Amino acid sequence: MAGRFTPIQNETLQERVYSELRNAIIRGEFTPGETITIRDIAKEMGTSTMPVREALQKLVTERALEAKGSRSLKVPELTQEKFKDLVDTRLIIEPEAAARATPNVTEQDIKRLREMDERLEAYARDNKADLVLKYNRSFHFAIYELANIPTLYQIIDSLWLQGGPYSQAILDKYRTINNATQSPAHAEILAAFEEGNAAKAKKAMYRDISEASEWYSNTYFTEK
Repeated sequence: MAGRFTPIQNETLQERVYSELRNAIIRGEFTPGETITIRDIAKEMGTSTMPVREALQKLVTERALEAKGSRSLKVPELTQEKFKDLVDTRLIIEPEAAARATPNVTEQDIKRLREMDERLEAYARDNKADLVLKYNRSFHFAIYELANIPTLYQIIDSLWLQGGPYSQAILDKYRTINNATQSPAHAEILAAFEEGNAAKAKKAMYRDISEASEWYSNTYFTEK
């Protein structure tokens, strides 16, 4: 597991350990089914086991990890049933967040979102899957932040956290990442924002999630 974290300093130790672990999960640094030991994580981070134990327990509460005895944890396996559950929940919540964001979007916001999407597409053409995933997340969460509903944002963040380890499947199959990013849904979302059309933004976000999820499902469950 070397190289996944930066050494942790003493200040705000517990918060930093949690943040490092959470971000690593979101980035897909851990794979489905992988076993994580408290001692190994503490050694890699250069800290004691106590803050690591507390951070991992919090991630268990958030359903990002599963307890496996007293000293180790496991990244949940991805089943079709769980994947469908995550997608169905996202399709209920995230399109609504896009609709709620619409009246708050400024011209500067649209410019910023368009730049993110252009970079995403450029990285897709270069088959840089890790950067595609990074900018896709940035694009989505910039929109959800504009909804200005903190509780809704936290729920969406939790859903993406649970799905984080499964992005590794995309990284492993990066050669086909172009097929996942050619949907015009992002452009449709931006067009809806320009028009101030919340219903259109909601529909476009639904399309974006459903089409990407279909590709992902076919890639992960059919080809692996």
